[in-house]
Amino acid sequence: MGRICGAVGKTAGDIVLLAQTEVAEAEEFGGSGAGGSSTLPHKRNPIAAVSAAACA
Repeated sequence: MGRICGAVGKTAGDIVLLAQTEVAEAEEFGGSGAGGSSTLPHKRNPIAAVSAAACA
């Protein structure tokens, strides 16, 4: 169980880092409004990766 949590946490952390606006190498796809920013409509937040990292 510890190894699974470590693998999920590492992968989620990598996705969060790659999804930064400055890097923009990864993007999460979701339905309308999923991860959208209220002040910056063009910005997408990696909600699933942040949730996975928090659970790990």
